[in-house]
Amino acid sequence: MSRRHISSTSNKSALHDGHLMNKLAIPLLLSSTALISCTGSDRARVPSEGTDPSLITSAESTMRSVEARCIDCENELIRKFASGDTAGWSACMAEGLMEHATLPALISSDGLQGLKERVIMDHTAFPDLSFNVLSRSVEGDVSFLHYNIKGTNTGPLGPVPPTGRTIDINGVMVMRWQNGKAVEHWDYPDIGLLMRQLNANADRSQGKDNPRTP
Repeated sequence: MSRRHISSTSNKSALHDGHLMNKLAIPLLLSSTALISCTGSDRARVPSEGTDPSLITSAESTMRSVEARCIDCENELIRKFASGDTAGWSACMAEGLMEHATLPALISSDGLQGLKERVIMDHTAFPDLSFNVLSRSVEGDVSFLHYNIKGTNTGPLGPVPPTGRTIDINGVMVMRWQNGKAVEHWDYPDIGLLMRQLNANADRSQGKDNPRTP
């Protein structure tokens, strides 16, 4: 199975949404190279060789339509992760989404609702949060996002009061797609660096020296 990789810094065919770029700094990759193949049940309907060519053409057209929808959905989800907008997620994420990311203990919900609550918590703690896609790739029905987030901790992070300090960390997000929607989600932010930055910055804000270097 081949793997396709698209870098947001080197792909000259990438298109940018100017308004969102200015507000959220999100590079949107909408090139004709499909990011999501949406395999599984979608590709299972492709006729085998020897079938009426018109049926093959119809099946391929259907697959391209599904792939285009997945691309649009992934870009829409990136906008929502970046903006904190939790409305309309079910259009691109299955209601029965399997959420594999470890959610904060304060979040009792799981699946899609738990993910929404996590996004709300993040944007409450970091109202100026920016979400930058560093690179994207796809293998079969699974997409990978390498991202960077920056923000200023001016709101409470659960029970923890704001530190007024900034964060700058990278992470990897993984989604599995089926029938045009994300059905599984994983997220791997650099939590260790996040806590070190917040704790170190909190120490400095209180006039304390930080013996550890991030």
